[in-house]
Amino acid sequence: MPRIAREVDDAFRAVTLTRLFLAAGAPDARRLDLELWKLLKRGSAILRAELATQLAQLPHGPALTLRGLACDPDPDVAGPVLEHSAALTDAAIAEMARCKGDAHLRAIASRPHLHERITSILVRRGGLPVLTRLSENRSANFTLDGRHTLERRLRHEADAARRREFRQPRHSEPHTLH
Repeated sequence: MPRIAREVDDAFRAVTLTRLFLAAGAPDARRLDLELWKLLKRGSAILRAELATQLAQLPHGPALTLRGLACDPDPDVAGPVLEHSAALTDAAIAEMARCKGDAHLRAIASRPHLHERITSILVRRGGLPVLTRLSENRSANFTLDGRHTLERRLRHEADAARRREFRQPRHSEPHTLH
């Protein structure tokens, strides 16, 4: 089967499995969740990203599939799930925060009602974009020390960025002879 035909077929199957999952009882839902995840694992990044965006909004989405999508190395796939999915536990979010890169951490930093254990990990591991996004998240919870450390790291990262910018050679305009 040509690649484009397989991708279209996979997309239709994913939509069908998702609809069946939403209407299923517990035993069937687990089986459909596993089947959906197997399909997405071998599917294209575009299909995974599209389904991640759609599934992340569900209050009771397919937990196995959402967990797998949250682990995806592609931030376009993992980001919507890490930022929005209610199916992810705090333990799963903390695990992702400990091992993923800044693009994934930025998505986590935007999650509503972050637990202080997760914000502490983000403060320790995140770069300036992560720290900035975390500081803008009004519903995130912090320990007193965590909030202080965030403010200190933000100042330090901003100062370091200014120093790097200052050291960049300035490109002068080319000299022309008249």
